Amino acid sequence: MDKRGAGWVLVATVLAFAACSFEEMPGSPNGSAPAAGNAGRAGASQGKAGNAQGGRVAKAASGGEGGGAHVGGAPGAVAGADSGDHGGEAHVGGAASGVSGSPTGSAGAGGDAGDGLADSVTFTVVTGQDVRPISPLIYGATVSQLSCNDAKARFTLCRVGDSPWSTYNWENNASNAGVARCFENNAALSESSTPGVAVTDVVDEAMLAGAAAIVTVPMLSHVAADKNQGSAPPACSGDVSQSANYLATRFKQNRPRKGAPLALLPDTTDAFVNQDEFVAFLRSSYADEDVLFSLDHQTELWDEKFKPIHPVKPTYAEIVDLNVAYAKVVKDTWAEANVLGFVGYGFLAARSLQNSPNYLTEGEFIDYVALHYYSEAHLDNVRVINEDTTPGMVAERVQAARSLWDPDYLEGSWINANLGNKPLELIPWLKASVAANYPGTKLGLSEWSFGGGQHISGAIAAADALGIFGREGVELAAAVARGEAPFLLGAFQIFRNFDGANGAFGDTSVYASSSDLDVASVYASVDAADSSRVVIVAINRSTEAVSAAVELTHPNVFSSLKVYRIADGQPEPVAQGTVPAVSSNSFSYDMPGHSVSVLLPSP
Repeated sequence: MDKRGAGWVLVATVLAFAACSFEEMPGSPNGSAPAAGNAGRAGASQGKAGNAQGGRVAKAASGGEGGGAHVGGAPGAVAGADSGDHGGEAHVGGAASGVSGSPTGSAGAGGDAGDGLADSVTFTVVTGQDVRPISPLIYGATVSQLSCNDAKARFTLCRVGDSPWSTYNWENNASNAGVARCFENNAALSESSTPGVAVTDVVDEAMLAGAAAIVTVPMLSHVAADKNQGSAPPACSGDVSQSANYLATRFKQNRPRKGAPLALLPDTTDAFVNQDEFVAFLRSSYADEDVLFSLDHQTELWDEKFKPIHPVKPTYAEIVDLNVAYAKVVKDTWAEANVLGFVGYGFLAARSLQNSPNYLTEGEFIDYVALHYYSEAHLDNVRVINEDTTPGMVAERVQAARSLWDPDYLEGSWINANLGNKPLELIPWLKASVAANYPGTKLGLSEWSFGGGQHISGAIAAADALGIFGREGVELAAAVARGEAPFLLGAFQIFRNFDGANGAFGDTSVYASSSDLDVASVYASVDAADSSRVVIVAINRSTEAVSAAVELTHPNVFSSLKVYRIADGQPEPVAQGTVPAVSSNSFSYDMPGHSVSVLLPSP
């Protein structure tokens, strides 16, 4: 691995990208408003920037304009977030009046009908081009809010992880809540004192579901010794720092290696918890199963989340040393197990590493770079990852997954300002850095969310993300939900169980393009064992119906498309009949507004 300074050595093997979990974390480095970029997308009927095909969202840059294509409507304009900018002038059926956005990046509506998008699009699918295997592990879930064995969503990966797992004592299942609740020790992960049961319960569920499992290995110097929680804030009587000599009385020392023969039943009377013994304990029951190990959770935030244990900010060298040490432990104890390394949080850390020094690690012990991605797209200082379903937020959310790859998409967030008002292109950016610095390592997004789990916009964003993961070569991903999330589950059903009989997207991605990404996106697959089985996923971001011309290049001739669809008010896929071909392998499909469809070509 090459030596590099502040920046991408650690990003290639480390840090999470946007906000962590649904805990209270800053959306930007100083809590300021998002940068320019969302003004042109804010209202339910705002104008969209257009190219000659009515296509691209405007790039917000001082003095620039998003485009001038007009489709049917009056030429109202929506002011951009920066002085002198324009969010775009393309309107479909909207009124002429545009409302200026505020200097902080908020924006008003640009009309009273339609959403400023074109009413037609062309999808081109070529099954012999851009052929790439799809990792089965991208259809994963973090099980704190999602059920590992959901028979409809058919998750392929179940992840055990969140902040308390940094202090998890596998010997008795105690953990510390950290800053989220008074720094108290408690039984949040399991009431049971049976060793490892907080983990084995989930691994057992994963095995029954035919899924892989991700288990978190804590790397903090101490883990919780007891479950003696106290009162809620503001009293916080359970705060461990109120106990005398609390590191010795309320915690146990966490060690990578026991330094003695390992036992299946740990010694709960000593002062130590040993992670090699934990890995060996799991291997004794699951040696033939697909269990992956995540090296802690957002380690560079220990000083904020677990100040009583780690009061100062971890250094670059400390994080690297711990990851190497614990990765070696896993590999030495269970050689076949895969390791997810350097699981962290923070765009600025990923961008500059706070001028950390160079570091060269020995050997290659990390199998996956494990990143957390929570969209930083904002509207009026509110991020899309919440459950807000106002028209402006919906318009922002349905576009947000494009930041994962699209070189022509600029989201409304402070991150774009940090990049000099350039598109994020997260996955290509990370993959290039990993290839340059840690070749052969796989890329995973072990937490991700675009919010809106109870609204069709959440299904659109999630389905877009799942399609992108497969096409762009992400190797592992685990969604996170906030409470009930029927539309998030619906997105998984689109890819894993669209017909209620385990009908799934194929295992091989092929070329699929949309003529207008503002309006719609499309993904296509074949099966490695049966290239005649083509599955197309078509996503309509517009609030209005859109006519899609589907042009399919394939050795076989198909006479119709079977259609399954989710839409507003309908979170589970429902069969919609068939669409006949208009000519050889050409079809015309009318997509309802805000919908996700599976198109299944049939002879």
